[in-house]
Amino acid sequence: MPDIFADTAGWGHLVDSSQAYHAQAATIYRHARQQGRRLITTNYILTELVALLISPLRIPHPHIIAFIEGLKASPYVEIVHVDVALDAQAWQLFTERPDKEWSLVDCASFVVMQQRGLLEAFTTDHHFLCGLALSPNPYICPSICLNCPVLYLEICAGLSEPFYFIVRDKDQVIFQGLSSHPEVILLDTQLL
Repeated sequence: MPDIFADTAGWGHLVDSSQAYHAQAATIYRHARQQGRRLITTNYILTELVALLISPLRIPHPHIIAFIEGLKASPYVEIVHVDVALDAQAWQLFTERPDKEWSLVDCASFVVMQQRGLLEAFTTDHHFLCGLALSPNPYICPSICLNCPVLYLEICAGLSEPFYFIVRDKDQVIFQGLSSHPEVILLDTQLL
């Protein structure tokens, strides 16, 4: 089974049981482990995660330390350390896409995903739906969407927008269309 990229939002929902998608995040994490799939993340993500857990989530300091140390020790988690070359690639992507509201952390994540051929992201961040379409060749990007845990969202795109998308429930197509706003797809799938 292919690896999954784990973003700050996915980890945040996993660690904080008061978060809206905690149960879905825990289920996805558990299934990934049972299937022997690794979660790939970056040290940039962990930095962002610690900041999120401190404020606004207000997770106690010992719990943050235990969670981060658990990730670092887990055989199911690989932490990619952003080096000078990866940082330069992320910065180049950031500067080349002023039309996007991507953070530098998002850009580093997209570069890692593209380099490793990762097509799934453990996140609730709609930016990943755009970022997954960075491949120069069109491909299908299944996203583990915590917002719609029963549904399977495919973004079929290359470098251009609008995106063609398909929402599936297992093998059945429920809805498909074009959108320049992936965040609207996430909202709409909650209503299906």
